[in-house]
Amino acid sequence: MGKREENAAQTRQRVVAAAISSFSERGFEATTMESIANAVGIGSATLYRHFPSKESILISLAEPGLRRVGDLLEERPDDEPLSEVMGSALSQWMEEAAPDSDFGQQVYRHLMSVSELHRQVLQIWDDERHRIERELRRRVGAGPDELWVDVTAHVMVMMCTIVFERLRGDMDDGAALAMLRSLSALLRAPAFVTPAFAGPETA
Repeated sequence: MGKREENAAQTRQRVVAAAISSFSERGFEATTMESIANAVGIGSATLYRHFPSKESILISLAEPGLRRVGDLLEERPDDEPLSEVMGSALSQWMEEAAPDSDFGQQVYRHLMSVSELHRQVLQIWDDERHRIERELRRRVGAGPDELWVDVTAHVMVMMCTIVFERLRGDMDDGAALAMLRSLSALLRAPAFVTPAFAGPETA
């Protein structure tokens, strides 16, 4: 990384830190791009070169993590059993998604408290669902009319959403665990049994 790129990265980090601090202290609506620029000590034009809006600041932090489950699926070996592929991808995503500071918790809370950000998060989840469907079909050669692929992709995204809600503090551990267990059971339900989870009683 050259000096210019390093300086730009440092500026972005300072902007993000100042924005989160202002969102927490003043509220998202009361925070302006100009106030963020002033807090960082840069001009508004410089700030807009890095981020086109205050919404984009939060999305830039969250989007890589929201899209990570698809990355993890695609990174698994092609010869790995599908149940292991999905289980490993979900487990690793859950470990990586856990925020290690109040800063991370604040990002999660703001994402769903603003309607435009909520809409963007839902769109990202929907994109990931389609991505998961494509990857599952590729791995097993499933056709477009095989319902278990759609159901499995939906369930995987729902499980990620529950973890996301728990990390934001909107769901207690007991409720989250109960819902995750129910969704895991759905993958084994006779009506929607997948090749990955079929047991002797449903195979």
